[in-house]
Amino acid sequence: VADERDLIRLRTRHRDDDVYVYRTVATPQQARTLFGDVMQRVNQLAGQPEFYHSVKNNCTTNLAAHVNSLKAERVPFNWQVLLPGFSAKYAYDLGLLDNQIPFKDLEMIANVNDLAERHFDSPNFSQAIRGNRGRIDRAVSIQRRRESNRTTAGLQALERWR
Repeated sequence: VADERDLIRLRTRHRDDDVYVYRTVATPQQARTLFGDVMQRVNQLAGQPEFYHSVKNNCTTNLAAHVNSLKAERVPFNWQVLLPGFSAKYAYDLGLLDNQIPFKDLEMIANVNDLAERHFDSPNFSQAIRGNRGRIDRAVSIQRRRESNRTTAGLQALERWR
């Protein structure tokens, strides 16, 4: 358990990792329930520590277990749970992440490395790293417009064939 700023800074600056902040489809109530479940586990671990295990007991397997505690089998066990580099795409495929735009576009928009660096000392760090969310809304709008234009063009082509 750590501060969001510290966790992100550790990964972006010291480990030189890419960090992504994805919008989920959880309702505020589901998010609160999930947070409560995670904190209950944190308190449990404070009294009864466990060893980390790369396959059986890691951050991603634990998160999947917490999601499944809200709705059984929401995250079926899969090799993508074991490899964090693939877990975001798996969550996207399961419909746990906003999937109104293609995953590659979402991944690009969700990357917060530049924002985290720029706003590290800001008192509004959490809001600042989520500054790209408007880009997701714009991308969804553009995609819908394109789909509508294709449908309209297709209908016009059919009319010309008649």
